[in-house]
Amino acid sequence: MLLNEIESLSLSGEQTVEAAAMWLAKRAKPGAIVVIKRGGDGASAWRDGEVTHVPAPAVAVIDTTGAGDTFNAGYLGALLDGATLEDALRAGVAVASAAIASSPRRYVSLDVALR
Repeated sequence: MLLNEIESLSLSGEQTVEAAAMWLAKRAKPGAIVVIKRGGDGASAWRDGEVTHVPAPAVAVIDTTGAGDTFNAGYLGALLDGATLEDALRAGVAVASAAIASSPRRYVSLDVALR
């Protein structure tokens, strides 16, 4: 499940991202991953009681249009390539961070994102 902070709070009715993630995780299938994209704070994931957080680098933001979709592409691409949960989050954050800090858009490859 890939949601942003506002979506996770709205869907769950909870007041914090952590509480929202627990609410969502309880309703997901065993082994499911709940990912919450946190903008400038990076991204966090919950799976079977394990919490993983990757902070976002400080970037000069030019345009955030499509940042969530860009994160999803980097995260899912890395996960499908066999990356750990932490490395997949790191890839998503890196790809989205490069995209929002560029115009015209510039994307980093997964190889670069995972360095």
